[in-house]
Amino acid sequence: MPTVPSYDKLQVREAPLPGVSFNSSVPAEAFGAGPSFDRAMSAGQGLADTAMKIAEQERKKADQLAVLSADTKLSALETDIQYNPKTGVVTKKGKDAFGAYDSASEAWKQGVDAIEKELHTENQRNAYRASVASRWSSIDKSIQAHIHGETQKYDDATTESYIANERDAASQSYMDKGRIGLSIDRQTAALTDHADRNGLPADWLKLKVSESVSKTHVGVIDRMLAAGEDQHAKAYYDEVNSAGLLTGSDGTAVLKALDEGMSRGDAQRNADKIWNEAGGDYGVALEKAREVKDSKTRQLTEDLVRKRNSDQKAVEAGVRDDIYIEAANLAEQNPGESVRLLVDPSKWGMLTPEQRSSLERRSLNPENDGKTWLDFIDMTPQQIGALSRSDFESKYWVHFDSAHKSRAEEMWQEGRSGRGSSDKHTATLSFDDRVRDTLFSAGMIPDKTRTNIKGDNEKTYTAFEVEAARRVEVFERQNAKKASGEDVQGILDGLVRERVKVKRLFGDKEKLSINVTQDERGSSYVPLDKIPAADRSAIEAAFKAKRKNATKEKVERAYAAYVLKDRRLLDSILAE
Repeated sequence: MPTVPSYDKLQVREAPLPGVSFNSSVPAEAFGAGPSFDRAMSAGQGLADTAMKIAEQERKKADQLAVLSADTKLSALETDIQYNPKTGVVTKKGKDAFGAYDSASEAWKQGVDAIEKELHTENQRNAYRASVASRWSSIDKSIQAHIHGETQKYDDATTESYIANERDAASQSYMDKGRIGLSIDRQTAALTDHADRNGLPADWLKLKVSESVSKTHVGVIDRMLAAGEDQHAKAYYDEVNSAGLLTGSDGTAVLKALDEGMSRGDAQRNADKIWNEAGGDYGVALEKAREVKDSKTRQLTEDLVRKRNSDQKAVEAGVRDDIYIEAANLAEQNPGESVRLLVDPSKWGMLTPEQRSSLERRSLNPENDGKTWLDFIDMTPQQIGALSRSDFESKYWVHFDSAHKSRAEEMWQEGRSGRGSSDKHTATLSFDDRVRDTLFSAGMIPDKTRTNIKGDNEKTYTAFEVEAARRVEVFERQNAKKASGEDVQGILDGLVRERVKVKRLFGDKEKLSINVTQDERGSSYVPLDKIPAADRSAIEAAFKAKRKNATKEKVERAYAAYVLKDRRLLDSILAE
């Protein structure tokens, strides 16, 4: 049977390997160290440093840009706080500037806080806060300077206004010495307070008080002179001047005014005395005025006598105008009766011959006075409106026929109400120019110049102008609009074509249809070559319908009757 060997002792012994040797100079690189390792470590460290530097630079850039952006907003905030057109500090003037500092400070704080919230690092916030402090220092100085300047201006203006009001109060109370003294005391107190508030020297206060007192007295004297109290002004001047209360320049100026005021006062007293002594006789009064010995007051006395006479005439003219209007109303209310007998004799005697004649002719419808009409429309609306009712009627209106009276009345009413333009009556003048141009172009008047429209030309003009005005009014009524320049010219061109020739012994005369008299109608005609073809055919057809011979002479006369709008005459000619 097999047996297992047993071992009582360790059988294996340690012993060197046979033939194996160890080299103790193996290089460090073999273990991952050495120069190569150092180089690699150095290179790695360099890369890490570079990355850190780049990261730091980027952080700095980001911080700088963030701070720059914030500072830009600060700059805009600074500009807005100081210069905003509506809320900026510099827009606050006078007393409104007093609260500017608090409102600016609050707006700055709110704006600064809002901008800081947009920053993300402590570096950014620290740099931003440094800029905030720098900018606020500048803003603070600027605001303080503005407020100080405006406060000074307000102080100056308020003080000056107070003093001016007190001077005016003194001059208004020029006969009350107590009120004048109170005004001076108040001005002195105001100037003293102003000097104390602003740290002004005593010399400044003394000078300003002296000027204020002097100008107050000058204002009192000026007001006395303006009120015609030249003698009181002289006595007041003597009193304050002797007390040394007028400065040199003020004293010189007021003395000149006083001299003129005294001259006027003397002249007024002379004129009043002379007028009363002359019993209101202007001629006598003027002669006496010329006898005044003092050359300085003589001319003034004459002027005042003339004014007195002019004033008296104006009063008399007003009285006459009232009487004229009363008489005109009586004439309107009592047609057919003599207006002279309707008016009290005393009142009738006060009217001018021209006014009496006008009243007696009111009910008449005379042939229009062309020259007077042209004179009338040549005036400006202001000149027309300045005429009293009696002057308007007696000098112009009574000389017109009914059509021109109506137009003249309208123009006078416009002038009185101020509806006319500052130049010549614009609508009428423009219309007048068109009328003259049209008549001249048609050969109906020899010249467009106003002064050359005379005699028969004047009658032609006035008749044409009135008829044209009537047709323009009809046009505006029918079309419910204002006639334009083209509309007016079309009416004038149509009217000027309505012409006929009137047979006369010494040569036929061409006339506007509106100027043809009743006696001239039967001898009127229109040359055949001037008759429109359609109208000529219609007239010839009318003759044919009546089985009459349409001779050249009959056609010319028939067309003239048509132009004259004379139906009876036309029928008569067609029946021949």
